[in-house]
Amino acid sequence: MPWTILEYCEYHKKDTPPEIEKPLKSNNLADAVCAWDVKYIDIENIEEIFDIVLAGNYLHISSLMELACAKIASLIKGKFYHDWFLLILGKTTE
Repeated sequence: MPWTILEYCEYHKKDTPPEIEKPLKSNNLADAVCAWDVKYIDIENIEEIFDIVLAGNYLHISSLMELACAKIASLIKGKFYHDWFLLILGKTTE
């Protein structure tokens, strides 16, 4: 995971990503962030996304932390509470 954080920092070293509008208007993250960020945070494993939140917080990279939080929010937006818990636990509804 450290290489992914470095990749994010390298891409955004000359610009500060715009603040992500909260709450998200849809569960499509592309409506809130640039295409590169959408591709970067397109991670299947929810635990990795939580690790990025923690790393962004620990390293004081607020834009990275907010991006990861927005990804989590986009995954749970419009779902029932039961589905949220299953998502966080890494289980499916099937």
